Amino acid sequence: MTMTTLVVSLYIIIPIFALSLNLIMGEKLRFFDKLQNIILMLLLSTIPVICLCNYNMPYTETLGGWKVGFGITLSIDKSALIFLATLYFVNLIVLLYSIYDDSIKNCSRKFFMGYWLLILGMSGAICTRDIFNLYVWSEVMLVSVFILLSCGHQKDSSLQINYATFNIIGTLCLLVAIALIYRATGSLNYYEIGARINTVPEAITLIGFGLMLFGLGIKAGLFPLYFWLPASYPHTSPSSTALLSSIVTKTILLVILRIIWVVLPDQAPLLAKTMFVVAACTMVFGVFGAVIQTKMRDILSFHIISQIGYIVLAIFIESRLAIVAAIYFILHNVLVKTNLLLISGVVEKIYGTGNLGHIGGRMLRDNNVLAILFLASALSLAGFPPLSGFWAKFYILCAAIKANHTPLALVAIAVSILTLLSMLKIWRKGCCEEQDTSRSAATLAIPHTQFLAIVLLTAGMVSIGFFPDSIINILNDSAIELSANRDII
Repeated sequence: MTMTTLVVSLYIIIPIFALSLNLIMGEKLRFFDKLQNIILMLLLSTIPVICLCNYNMPYTETLGGWKVGFGITLSIDKSALIFLATLYFVNLIVLLYSIYDDSIKNCSRKFFMGYWLLILGMSGAICTRDIFNLYVWSEVMLVSVFILLSCGHQKDSSLQINYATFNIIGTLCLLVAIALIYRATGSLNYYEIGARINTVPEAITLIGFGLMLFGLGIKAGLFPLYFWLPASYPHTSPSSTALLSSIVTKTILLVILRIIWVVLPDQAPLLAKTMFVVAACTMVFGVFGAVIQTKMRDILSFHIISQIGYIVLAIFIESRLAIVAAIYFILHNVLVKTNLLLISGVVEKIYGTGNLGHIGGRMLRDNNVLAILFLASALSLAGFPPLSGFWAKFYILCAAIKANHTPLALVAIAVSILTLLSMLKIWRKGCCEEQDTSRSAATLAIPHTQFLAIVLLTAGMVSIGFFPDSIINILNDSAIELSANRDII
């Protein structure tokens, strides 16, 4: 077995082993059982970091010794490694947080099975270079989401029904798109399709890739079919919400980025213009939804939607700067959004609710460190300098203006202002409103592992904000890899 085979295989073997291990455990996992999951995740997290230090990339392997085109081929380039390193780090943090997540206390085994199944699907979707295998890995993620949505205090089957209804529509669109593209090009491999797509009639290209983007867009939470997301994410456990936010939508966005820049070299102008409109509507409707909400996780769930709009905008701007901006924005958003969702989970644990009216300005008085950590993440989400959100939006605005998309840049600025207002609403109502002296201070201590998880995510967010150059150089290399077959700068 070569080193490449071993490295690539571990991304699949470790999640499958962990999944099997949790399958034979009892329903209520002991602390030692949870520690085993953390050790396995720590091992998995080190692999992409080690690979990033080795410039002999990409790592490509067809599992099982099959020929390319018949077996499952996984290819790990620099952009995939950056995502895997970030997502594994965040998932390790969520695992630490989940140890004392009371909402999954009675379904620990179910949560960890869903957790590892999601890791497996995410790893396969990021590393695959085959559109049919992409469908298979996305369905693995779909099953894991059903499991995670059932982990929480609220046993409401409508969560799974809402999610299933929209995502099955997305799956059907994806399957039809795959069939059309295969019929037109005779291949399922990303790079082979990219080499042959210019010989395909434009109508087939538009229909095939339009359906594919529509199907993936539903799964990512794009306008207009994003309603499943705020109807599902806020009502499961905080750990599950953080996982779904950090993995599902961000993995789909990376897939869209790769398809646009590798599979579809000469993107049709009509397709790009349509996606610009979709991106703008996603930003606007997402942030308006957040502004009118009164519960922390509801507000943050709508912000997931609005932030997705920024990323889609960057993906469809034809420049390497836009690729850098899209990847940086995803990395920033994974850290910040996960941190905010974990903080909201702690707030619900302390006060028994996430409703801002019921908290009544007590956060700053009762838990000032937690309030400050929340404020830092909230300002970063809104794009306050010099935090990571500022640089993420700055690069997107620069790319949009440079490509003569000034109206879209203005929409992005307006949405950023509304984001700031909605996050300040949480700060004002949760921390700074006139204190109700009839309410006693909350004295429930934050578990050490949950506090550590929030601190580590805050540190990661601050690091890429204060030292953006440390990661931009790596992202430039990724942009060059993704746009190698495009005549752009």
